[in-house]
Amino acid sequence: MKQKLEKILSAQSRSVADMLDSIRNRKIFLYGAGNVGGQMLDVLRQYGIQPVAFLDKNASIGQTKDGVAVLAPDDKSLSRDARGDVFVFVSLILDKAPRLALYEQLKSLGYANLGYGFAWVRAQSPESDKQWKESALKVFDMFEDIHSQTVYSQNLSAVFSDDSRDGFVSPSEETQYFDNTVLL
Repeated sequence: MKQKLEKILSAQSRSVADMLDSIRNRKIFLYGAGNVGGQMLDVLRQYGIQPVAFLDKNASIGQTKDGVAVLAPDDKSLSRDARGDVFVFVSLILDKAPRLALYEQLKSLGYANLGYGFAWVRAQSPESDKQWKESALKVFDMFEDIHSQTVYSQNLSAVFSDDSRDGFVSPSEETQYFDNTVLL
């Protein structure tokens, strides 16, 4: 199980670089103009990528965030063809069911290229990425049972996945998160 987690964490670094290269010349929208969206904007700008707009269900006419327009997902200024050409990062922290519902809503509006942006907020520098991986593995070692380790690994995998079918796993009542020596 731990080797699988190490593989997920190693693949995450490569996927960030690959993802950034693949979107560098595309129009980028960030769904969610809140705190996570702002962090995502900062990270993309650090890599020389300037998103065109935020999409937010609470957008108001003329609204901006950090110099970037905030639009409603169904904004009439965006044709269905234009929506199909952009890449939308969902910049919200969502469980599986709400994330899938949001993906379906965006797809029904014509947004065809979707990714879950939360994972890439962590990719601010190779050093912070290395520290984060070390911390993630230390937390894994604190879990006492296989079920807890599996839930933790699956949730990390969902966070780092572009696949909208992945999602967070809810723990069962039998889950023993930490061994008895961990003070809570």
